Amino acid sequence: MKLYLAISGLVICLLGCATPKKPDTAEDAFQPPESIQDIIDKANAGDPEAQLQMASLHFDGFGVERNYEKVFYWAKKAAEQGQARGMYYVAMHHGYGMEGEKDLVQARHWLRQAATHGNFNGMFRLACMLIEGQGGETNKVEGLKWLRASAELGHPEAQAHLGTAYHDGLYGLDKKPTEGFKWFLRSAEQGDPQGQLLVGNCYLHGMGVEKDLEQMEAWKIKSAEAGNLQAQINLSIMLSKGEFLEKNPARAVRFMEMAARQGHLPAQEELGLHYLNGAGGGKDLVKAYFWFSVAGEHSRVSEKYIAQISVDLEPKVILEQMKKADAFREQLKPKIEIAEDAQLPNGLFNEK
Repeated sequence: MKLYLAISGLVICLLGCATPKKPDTAEDAFQPPESIQDIIDKANAGDPEAQLQMASLHFDGFGVERNYEKVFYWAKKAAEQGQARGMYYVAMHHGYGMEGEKDLVQARHWLRQAATHGNFNGMFRLACMLIEGQGGETNKVEGLKWLRASAELGHPEAQAHLGTAYHDGLYGLDKKPTEGFKWFLRSAEQGDPQGQLLVGNCYLHGMGVEKDLEQMEAWKIKSAEAGNLQAQINLSIMLSKGEFLEKNPARAVRFMEMAARQGHLPAQEELGLHYLNGAGGGKDLVKAYFWFSVAGEHSRVSEKYIAQISVDLEPKVILEQMKKADAFREQLKPKIEIAEDAQLPNGLFNEK
């Protein structure tokens, strides 16, 4: 279980604040609009909530300059006044090495501060560090304590991890599949894709719950549509082979493409072969060329079929698909816009 640091889109929501206007001149640059002046004044006066909002503003460059040194400055100001989320953000700052080298000792210290002040993200990440021995000695007993505390407060990932601990008998727990399923379900019902996958697996194999293939399919579909790669692959295989589900090549391709669009190389190759061979009447050499091109140099299979298909396609079409494949690969790169020496996740200030 690695220290989990989620990456998601950053959306800053400041109650009562209008959307900052783009400065018209260089002289106006980084001048905060009047709507956040009250936040600035309160932060300077020592208000910890306003200080936390200032860290958020500087992280995103909302009305003030994007400045990661100031993100840390304001987050630590809030943390030093007992603001639990501030403590958590300071931990993330150290854990991601925003000032150069990562400092997992400091990250673990501040996660403990955040956890003891009730922050359930801090509890979960502290649990992971304790269990893995990151930033200090391994302590699975204490790690389990914080994992349970976070799960009981509603952290969906912690619930899925705790369910796994019960299911597999980890960290000194006795194996209790029924208890494991209970935690998987709590995670899944909050929309956590991994929890949904695990619930689907339980229904598939009758682990901690009665076997039910309809429920299995429903939960795996939810997980796949939420972006879980393993669920997408599972469904694609089941539907293409007719294992546990009625054979349906067309549906299989849908989940195969979901996986391919996440950069899964075998899925990209299989999708290319699907369109090349026309299984179920779906032959399409243009699409086949595109997916083999996406797989590109990482796939010997793709190199072979690209040469074969090129004979039957016009040069103009080939060029178009090559450009599309290049653009697609570019989109797969992590979308993290941060300072050169920064590593914080974009979704940091959305976390509770």
